[in-house]
Amino acid sequence: MRGGALLVSRYTNWFPFFITIFEELGYSDVHVTDKGKDALNMLINEVNHQYLFINSMFYSCATPLMIGKLLWSYPKLHITAVTLLNPYPDNMAMWFIFHGAKSYIKAADGKLEFLQNIRGIREGKAYIVPAVQAIIDGLPEWPEVQSKAAKRQLEVLVMLCNGNSLEELAKSLGISCKTGLAY
Repeated sequence: MRGGALLVSRYTNWFPFFITIFEELGYSDVHVTDKGKDALNMLINEVNHQYLFINSMFYSCATPLMIGKLLWSYPKLHITAVTLLNPYPDNMAMWFIFHGAKSYIKAADGKLEFLQNIRGIREGKAYIVPAVQAIIDGLPEWPEVQSKAAKRQLEVLVMLCNGNSLEELAKSLGISCKTGLAY
């Protein structure tokens, strides 16, 4: 149903709470999922929502890149990155916006502001937390962002985000450490 909301998060224990909150804020058809990649794409195709809220740590530090990949496939999707429980560095959060997210909100900003921002997004407003907006405003220009990363680049990024050392990465992918650094 166009106009509904899909929340993508690993915090499955919180799903009933989020469904209630989104419905109370006027979203008509709310779904939640902890599925990624192909399963997430299938769900997006099936439910055809207008709004996607994705936890900032869903793909670890690769979440901004994955937002870009989602928008490549679903350009009309209004994506909001959301920091729920685990903090996400502001200087990294700006990459959500550079990769195409319309909004970035944090639960740590306070319950009232968090709820107002979710409601505002449904009303067509974009919102970026002030600390991240200040970083973006301070840049001389927006950085160039690749619309699609090579499969190998994504593998390397995900492995690094999951705490693998350069040596583990090289061994797993069958490349030298020097080549791993080039990615």
